[in-house]
Amino acid sequence: MINLPSTDNFKLVRMDGMVYDMRANGILVKGIVDDSPSPVHHRETIEGRSGFIDMGTTLDGRTLHADCQMEGEDFPDYPLMRDELFRALDSREAFYLIRDNELGKRLKVKYDSKFSITRLIKMGTFGIDFISDLPFWESVGRTDSDPVDFDSEKWQSVGAGITLEDDLQYVWSQNSFRIYNGGDETVDPRFHELLIKFIGASNGLAITNQTTGDSFTFNQATGAGDEIDLNGPRVLLNGTSALSKSNRKFIRLAPGWNDIKVSGTSGAFIISFGFRWLYL
Repeated sequence: MINLPSTDNFKLVRMDGMVYDMRANGILVKGIVDDSPSPVHHRETIEGRSGFIDMGTTLDGRTLHADCQMEGEDFPDYPLMRDELFRALDSREAFYLIRDNELGKRLKVKYDSKFSITRLIKMGTFGIDFISDLPFWESVGRTDSDPVDFDSEKWQSVGAGITLEDDLQYVWSQNSFRIYNGGDETVDPRFHELLIKFIGASNGLAITNQTTGDSFTFNQATGAGDEIDLNGPRVLLNGTSALSKSNRKFIRLAPGWNDIKVSGTSGAFIISFGFRWLYL
């Protein structure tokens, strides 16, 4: 394939791990526009009162648009490139888009509607509209499997919250510590990836985020080899649902440092936090 320069080049990463690099496959990304988050304002009116009552604002899904140019090495090569592109963009299943100038961030997308490739001999131009159900880009890395450092392409090191103030540690065996969320958004396990794993003996276990005021308690004693998982909105004890044995409260992680306290432990334990950073 022809290697074409592009500062806006991006890769598509399918759920099975297949990677489609636009530039490496002979496609020049002439430009990509990442639209801003779209606010959805919730308002109510009261008869006899002027104006609206602000009931809060949420964010809609996200949209992007890419203008591209495809060039085959020869005339027969063109339809092969086109078909490979269609397979990479198959939107019956969502996939991730990662830009070359922000390798540590990804957005889960589908293409929004059909597009036409305007062909001239062995070259074609086209535009793609991408849509995401979520408003946030997320870190490629996850804190429980990918060490956070400046050398890894899985983390966005410039302007994305990484700090050298302390080592960014997400596995602890002491009762008080700090967890760093380098994103722009509070990680809420009702809506986002968050796995808090506790392994050890306890009696009246309590995990409290003193920064957000959230506190999780577990009412059943556990032994040294038992594992409690707060996996999103689920609570598991050794892989079995145990939500009813808790206070049904969950831990959120605010942007920046979160001061965590663990109480009710009985001896040695390990607690870990696995999540992705979320960016506007």
